Amino acid sequence: MNHNNSYQWSPAFNVSCSSCANTDATPIANTLYTVNVTDENGCSASSETNVTVNSITDIFIPNAFSPNNDGNNDFLQLYGDVNTIQYIDFKVFNRWGEMVFSSSNHQFQWDGTYKGELVDRGAYIYTMNVVFINGYSRDDYKGSITILR
Repeated sequence: MNHNNSYQWSPAFNVSCSSCANTDATPIANTLYTVNVTDENGCSASSETNVTVNSITDIFIPNAFSPNNDGNNDFLQLYGDVNTIQYIDFKVFNRWGEMVFSSSNHQFQWDGTYKGELVDRGAYIYTMNVVFINGYSRDDYKGSITILR
């Protein structure tokens, strides 16, 4: 390896060093990287590599929680790779179809209250639409949550 060579990685975003011979790439979506190398005589060459990113969708909602202030499972929240979420629309409905909780914050914590009052024990339905930072989206998250006391 000649230390007088110059290197230029393109695209230059999500790489640890855009002008180094070796770099670490951390793209959030499939990306074709090109490196251009120029030696001290002005001769140049280039090479390409495609980095494929697998969708990160390892998130889940528990099917029960117990908002009774005992320090265990007092909040309903999202678990898993929550920091890979760019957009979220999370809603909880009671058995009459009334929305009792909603959030657009991926780090939400629901304490089991609605209009300042604890909701009744029992089953509730949730829906969740998510767009991840890599552009992948899902609108089919749905299920039931049981509130225990």
